[in-house]
Formats: sequence, structure tokens, C-alpha cells
Amino acid sequence: MKRAWLILWMLATLFVVAQTQPSTTTPANPAELEAKVKANPSSLPLRVQLGWAYLGNQRYTDAIQIFEDVLALDYSSYSSHIGLGLAMYREGNLQGAQFEFKQSTLLFPTKYEGWFNLGVVQARQGGWSDAAVAFSRAIGAGDKSGAGAASLKPVYLALADAYGNLKQLSRQVAVLAKAHEAMPVDQQITLLLAQAMVQAGQSAQAIPYLYDVLKADPANVVAAGQLADIYQAQGLSNWASRELNRALEAARQRNDSDAMAQILVRESALLQTSAPQTAAKLLQRAASLDKNLWQAQYNLAVSRLNSGDLPGALTALQAAYQAQPNSSEVLLALATVYDRQNNANKAYYYAGLAATLATGKARADAQVVQGKEGYKLGSYTEATGVLKEAVGQDPSNAQAWLWLGLSQYAQGAYVDAVKSLEQANTLSPSPAARLNLGAAYLADKHFSDAEQLLSQIVVNSPG
Repeated sequence: MKRAWLILWMLATLFVVAQTQPSTTTPANPAELEAKVKANPSSLPLRVQLGWAYLGNQRYTDAIQIFEDVLALDYSSYSSHIGLGLAMYREGNLQGAQFEFKQSTLLFPTKYEGWFNLGVVQARQGGWSDAAVAFSRAIGAGDKSGAGAASLKPVYLALADAYGNLKQLSRQVAVLAKAHEAMPVDQQITLLLAQAMVQAGQSAQAIPYLYDVLKADPANVVAAGQLADIYQAQGLSNWASRELNRALEAARQRNDSDAMAQILVRESALLQTSAPQTAAKLLQRAASLDKNLWQAQYNLAVSRLNSGDLPGALTALQAAYQAQPNSSEVLLALATVYDRQNNANKAYYYAGLAATLATGKARADAQVVQGKEGYKLGSYTEATGVLKEAVGQDPSNAQAWLWLGLSQYAQGAYVDAVKSLEQANTLSPSPAARLNLGAAYLADKHFSDAEQLLSQIVVNSPG
């Protein structure tokens, strides 16, 4: 019985489907095989089958023991090396799994499964360059052994994803183009190739592939949205809307409310600047079609927030939070609304949740709100700590420096407060920023600086 000894693995944006055991409807019964092994203990093939049965039933420790016993007697057992590597991988022993898969490639360099699994482990550890080499070797070995395109599809996707993580976009396009040549009717490959082309700056070349996807699936949200983005970037707004409307009609004809909702969200984004009221209506319609489509509720909330409708924004955000409680965008928006409603406790709570999930500048934005609310609540020490992290993440954030300075001032750390408020005033000068800086100068006994700054405020004040 042929095995496809591959790992089930999610690589960033690409879904790699693979098997770890023989293709059967249910895993083999270990009890039956245990009896057979007991009756015939010298049979290594029976032991290997038992190891795979343990794997299929998630008895990884037992599987490891069986495969190690077999390899002690026959180190050339390819299936045991792969099985042992898989069992270690499932137990979280990545170092052990990598060793076993390397052994399989050394002993059997012409078999592609070992190379693929080695690449998966290396990718899991962040070694994308090594993973790309292993995946490339897997494709080469598979081609030479006559493995079908369908068997190699996970390997192509994994290699493309590795190049994507390495920011080698031209190589990513080349790999997906080769996969498309081998599997020209595979819509997933076609769509991924088009998306890779767009990311690599080849939008015009991507258009025919996107139309191929829509020809097979007229309601494909991703393909229609990508086309709309391309046309919108060229100033062809009407053409962009036309493609979305075509997909919307196709989704309506097959009564696909989820697809309809997603397309309406994309169309609302096109109209957000030119026709904000129409965009809001589209978002309301999308939200009614799919209660779990948090993006519709979130975008609707942003629209209402921009128009000053705080209660309406809060209602939409609460629905978005219900559907997607782990979105840092939703959490930060909730914190912003509560801040504008002067509900410091709730604003502080949701900003803190957002900060734990976000990264980079988005994390700094959440920390600014968290620090600001902490200051309002009198938690100056905690606010100072959070805001120091924020300016470390984003030194150009004037609000972070402002609230950091105010928190330091409240604790009597006037020297630090002066430095922070000077930075805030440099980044975003305003009467309020200068007034706070003047107060810090006075507290730190910089009387001449305070006099000069406060005099400027008086001179520049209206009336």
C-alpha cells in the first residue's frame, strides 16, 4: 500500500494538505496489530504497521518506541524514519524530527517525501532559506520519480510560501507559474499565481489569470476583489465596480449570502471617499446578510465614527467583537469609542487587549490609548511603562510622547517630563503642547525657558 508520508501543515497564507499515514477511512486498530506482533515478534513490517497505527490514533510516544525499535534492527527502513520524524513532530520535538527527516534524505535522496517534511520542520523553526532548498529538492526528486502533479501540489505551495517569507517575489511567481503549467485547471494555483504577480508588481500580467478563475467561479470574492483593486489603482473606478457587481450577481444567483456580503464590503471600500453614505448602506446590507462577517461591522463602525455617530459605532463594534473577539483592530476601535465617551475604564480594558494582540505601529497606537486612560484613572506608574513601550515602537507618535510626559509630570519626574513634552511639541506643536511643556519647565525650575515659551503662547493667543 502506497503512503504519502507528508505532514499536515499550514504555512502562513498557503494551505498545504498532506497525509501522514496510509489512505484509509479510519486509522488501523492498534489492538489487532499488537496481537499480530505478539504472535510474530520477528516481523518488522508488522511492527512498522503498528507504529503507523499508533500515529493514526495519536499515540505518539508508543509510535516513537516502535519506530526506534525497528530502526535499531534495520536502519534502512525508510517508513520508520519518516514515521519517527512525524511522531516527534507531533509531540513538538522539532529537533528530533529534523534529524530523522535529514536521515531519510541522506539514505533515500531520490524520495521527495523526506525532503518535503524536512522543509516543513525548517519552516516551522523560521529557517525559510533552508526550507526553500529542501522544498526545491523535493520537487526535483518528485519529478524524477514520476510523482503526479497532484502529489507535488503541497510541495509547490510550500516552496512558494517560503519564497514569499523570504521576500523573493520573482521566485515565488516562477514556482507558482511552474505549478500552473503542471496543473492548469487548478483554481487555487491559478489564483495564488495571480496574487503573487500583483505583489511582485506584475498586476497587468495577473489579469488574465484572475479572469480564468472568475470564468470557473464567477462569484469568487478574492479574484473579483483583486481585479477591482487593480482597476481602481489605474483610476478605473467604474470598471472596478463593474467586476464587483458581476461577482455580486453571480453570488445572488446561487444564493450565496456569505459571498454577497464579502463583495459588498469590497464595493463599499471603493465608494468610501466618493460616496460615503452609499458605502455605509452597502455595509449595513453586508452585515445583515452575514452576521459573522466582522469586517462589515467594523467598517460600518469606522464610517459611523467618522460621522460622529458614537452610539451607532459602538453597536456595530460590539457586533464585530462578538464575531471576532481576537481582532486588534476591533478592540482598538472599541477603546477609541469608549475614550470619546469618557468611559476610561472600558477604554483602558479594550486598549490593553488590543496591545497584547497587535504588533509594531498598531501596538503603539493601542498602547497610547491604554496609557492615556491609565493616566486618567490615576495609574501613573503603569501608564508611564506602557507609554515608554509605545515611543520605543513608534518614536514619531506625538500623542505617545505627550501622555508619557503628563504621566511623568504627575509622578514628579519633571526632568523626564520635560524631555518627553519637548519631543511631543517638536513632533506636533500646538498651544496645548506648549502649555504643558511650559508647566514642566516651571516645575523643573527652568524659569527662563518657561517664560519664553509662555510668553509666545500669550502673544500668539487670539484676542
